[in-house]
Amino acid sequence: MSEKVKKRSTNEEGYSYAEQMTRYIMIAVGLWPVDGDYPRFLRNFLIVGCVLVTLFMMIPLSIFICVDAPNITVQIQLLAPYLFTLLCMSKYANVLWKGRRIETCMRRMAEDWRNVKDPLERSMMLDYTRRARNMTKFCLALTFSGGMRYSTFVPLSKSPNVVDNVTLHTLAYPGNYIFFNPRTRPAYDNVFALHCLGSIVKFTTSCGVCGIFIWFVMHISSRVDVLGTTIERAVDRLDNRMLKRIVDDQLQLYGLAIELGDIFNELSFVELMGNTILICLVGYYLISAFVQHNYTVAYNLIITLLTMTYNIFVLCYYGQILMDKFEELGRSVYMSNWYKLSGSRARSVVLVLGWTNRPFRLTAGKLITLSIESFAKVVELDCLSFDPIKYLKQLDTLCNFCLPKKFGEDLCDPNMKDSPYSENVGCLFQCALEHDF
Repeated sequence: MSEKVKKRSTNEEGYSYAEQMTRYIMIAVGLWPVDGDYPRFLRNFLIVGCVLVTLFMMIPLSIFICVDAPNITVQIQLLAPYLFTLLCMSKYANVLWKGRRIETCMRRMAEDWRNVKDPLERSMMLDYTRRARNMTKFCLALTFSGGMRYSTFVPLSKSPNVVDNVTLHTLAYPGNYIFFNPRTRPAYDNVFALHCLGSIVKFTTSCGVCGIFIWFVMHISSRVDVLGTTIERAVDRLDNRMLKRIVDDQLQLYGLAIELGDIFNELSFVELMGNTILICLVGYYLISAFVQHNYTVAYNLIITLLTMTYNIFVLCYYGQILMDKFEELGRSVYMSNWYKLSGSRARSVVLVLGWTNRPFRLTAGKLITLSIESFAKVVELDCLSFDPIKYLKQLDTLCNFCLPKKFGEDLCDPNMKDSPYSENVGCLFQCALEHDF
């Protein structure tokens, strides 16, 4: 076997290693855009199955929230699971819609791997690939550890209720199924299994979108580092062919980065806004769980809170990495000995300088720049929302527990309406002071 064939085989193995984890995740839910990796009928079957299972959870849950929920507290408690399901469905539809564009980017990335000739460049790209795989593994572990506990352990840990000699079991996603009662056996077993399957679809979709974003960003970052190293060597050697390759590589690299920004523009906005709202709701649930001394639920909510914060962090952190990498590329060009070149060689480097002078930023909906600063602002916003949530919870506890203790049967006394308002307010504040609210 010739040296050229060996290098090509090694590069193909490198690309296969880079895409392996993301490919397995996306194939599981039918989102992998490369048709050659699995039969088309299987992909269509997976897409239809995933959509139907998710709708089986979502539609009855929405009916229950709007029609059957006994009070607004229950509606608020079910709002986060409903919004998360809606968020995952929107991401699923967006990836399907942009599947061909994602496949085009992947083909360009595969071409980058095939064109690698220097072992140092291959080593740099493999290093970034390992980091991307580790972050994807962590995302999988965090998402499934919190989400599957909510879908399986929490409902199974609750004792069933017996009403009129009928045993009613608890579901993580209650719903109005119209034609049957999902809380009685044998319907309960089937509904519970479908809920678990739907949860796997949601969490896999979320991890798949996160994984493909990390993979794309880390590939571009590795190519930026390779390009910076190539620029230094080309200027030192005064190699015309290498300078031409640099210009071509840079144009392709910027094109790939711009395409990445277009693909994840809507996805990033949905992810950022959705998780920000969900963090506020989960914060409310967490405070409620601590007030009720339900520490098992609180533990699960903490993991869920970390998962949603991590999803926002991934977008902002890797957006910051990409922005910093292109700035480093510009600095490496400026710091090279480009001024020693003359004629056509200098014109090639001037073109490179012009491109590196353009700042590149990933945005969410073309409104929010994905950066560490944006992440800090989102966290600050979520932390500020916990204060009104805390006081609303205290007021709710005060009204439910303190007032009955203070007024007793007088609350049902029709003469109570004639009592001065100031006296009622005074008693309310006295209760608040006594119970340290």
